[in-house]
Amino acid sequence: MNILYHVPLSPFCRKVRLSLAEKKIEVQLVEERYWVGDADFLRRNPAGKVPVLKMGGEIY
Repeated sequence: MNILYHVPLSPFCRKVRLSLAEKKIEVQLVEERYWVGDADFLRRNPAGKVPVLKMGGEIY
């Protein structure tokens, strides 16, 4: 399953959601509170920024 870690009001996340919808790629949306500094999120993306897309075991 594809997972998109995002913040609903972010214009960058909105652009990724629109692109995925246009290509009809199904994703599970996970709202991420990047400002909290969760260690699990920082392991996925050391920069601590959203959006983060996980597809087929790869993280983009």
